[in-house]
Amino acid sequence: VNSGVGEAKQLLQVSLGVRADRQIGPITLAAARAAVVANVDAFMAELMAQRIRFDASSPQWAQDGLGWARRVCSLAWKSRALIPDTPT
Repeated sequence: VNSGVGEAKQLLQVSLGVRADRQIGPITLAAARAAVVANVDAFMAELMAQRIRFDASSPQWAQDGLGWARRVCSLAWKSRALIPDTPT
């Protein structure tokens, strides 16, 4: 599912617990920094769970969902590898 930039912004904001207005500004950025510092693995798990929740709402989930979920999990592992363990 290619959901677009707006949906990606909204999923990020929902995962961070900030207002989901699809605008990435200082509040979203501060929440993201805080989430990474507090527990990057919990943040990544929540973001991926929100993405799978979104994908599962598609009528195509029954046919394509397993592949989509595999892609989300793969993305999580690849993304996590880019984040240092002790962010500054």
